Amino acid sequence: MSVLKKDVTIPLYRQYFLPKEGELANATKDDLEIDLLEGRSYKVIERPDCFIIKNDCMCKSIRVSIKTKD
Repeated sequence: MSVLKKDVTIPLYRQYFLPKEGELANATKDDLEIDLLEGRSYKVIERPDCFIIKNDCMCKSIRVSIKTKD
């Protein structure tokens, strides 16, 4: 398991864009492991050029760590 981003804060109604480059070039959203450190919910959207981690919590910011599965 490789840690891609650690302790990322995603504000209310915002998204975090994770480019598909390097080790993520051929990855799918099933290859990602998102650890929700604070908050209630998130949504992962896969696009051809990036992954989008969307704050799906309606009342506050969320905090996540993003890893790849082995």
